[in-house]
Amino acid sequence: MASLSLSAVRQILTASRKSLKPEEEEELIKRIEESAKKFDPSGKGELSDKEMFNVLKIQNKVECKQEQVFSICSHLPRGRTGKMRIAEFINLPIISEETFTAIDRNKDGFLTKGEIKLTNKNASMSEVLEVINDHDLDKDGKLNLSEYRDFLEEEEEEEREAQ
Repeated sequence: MASLSLSAVRQILTASRKSLKPEEEEELIKRIEESAKKFDPSGKGELSDKEMFNVLKIQNKVECKQEQVFSICSHLPRGRTGKMRIAEFINLPIISEETFTAIDRNKDGFLTKGEIKLTNKNASMSEVLEVINDHDLDKDGKLNLSEYRDFLEEEEEEEREAQ
C-alpha cells in the first residue's frame, strides 16, 4: 500500500532537492544512521535536534536548514532527556503538514500520483491511485492540503482508538 507518510530522514532528504537514485538514498541513510550512532555521546541511541542537524549537515553534507530539521523532528517522540531516538529518526513514519510539503516536490499545493509514487518507490501505481481515490474529496485526481489534513485527522483518530 502506498503511504502518505515519510520518516524524518526521508523528509529532510526529499526537501534537500538532491535527486538520488533509490540505492543512493538507502546508502546515504545508512551513513547518516552510522554517523548518528558514533556522534551519540551517551551510547543510548539518542541525539538532540542540534546534534542530529550536525550529523546531517556537517558529517554527511546534506543540504538542509537547522529550523527545517527542528520542525520535522518536532513530530518525533522524546525520552526523558528530550532527545530523539536515532532509530525513530531513521524509520518512524511521520504524517504532518511538513510531510505534505516534502512530498509536494513542485510546490504547487497538490500531491499528484507521480509525487506520491516518488516517495513510495516500492508501491504499485494502482496502490498509489487507491490512496488518492480514498482521500480525493473533490475528485480532481490529486490531493490538496485540505484533503491531506482530513487524512491526518483520520489517522490521529485511528491512533487514539487503538490506545
